[in-house]
Amino acid sequence: AESSDQASMPSAEAPNETDASDATPGAGAAEGEAIAEAVVEEDSSMEALAAISLSVDRDCLGEAVEPEFEEVWQVVGGSSREGILVRLGCALDSPLAVRDDDGTPDRMSTGSCVRKLEMRGSRLHYELLSGTGPSSGWI
Repeated sequence: AESSDQASMPSAEAPNETDASDATPGAGAAEGEAIAEAVVEEDSSMEALAAISLSVDRDCLGEAVEPEFEEVWQVVGGSSREGILVRLGCALDSPLAVRDDDGTPDRMSTGSCVRKLEMRGSRLHYELLSGTGPSSGWI
């Protein structure tokens, strides 16, 4: 079923169109009532009732898009050790990320924010958003 809040979205091509809340007594009400009666006669289920508010102007509606949310994590551990260790692979025995300048293990600083790319059990594959540490890896 489509969301009824899409009916109130303005059309880029016709900025003066009305939304579903404007289908009240007055200009255009008879048309809105006729559409509503046709939908209810066709099917009296709750789905048909939801369709009434969407039937005002289907030309301005595009396809519904599922919103994508990024999962962002903040590093809270490692404050006594200058951050947490980062590995190149998911396995706990995979090589550590190292600093290019001296080859020491590169750590993700406490307070850094990372974007979740993948979870495998308790292991997080990340991309660095803010803070210091390797740009990507496993923690």
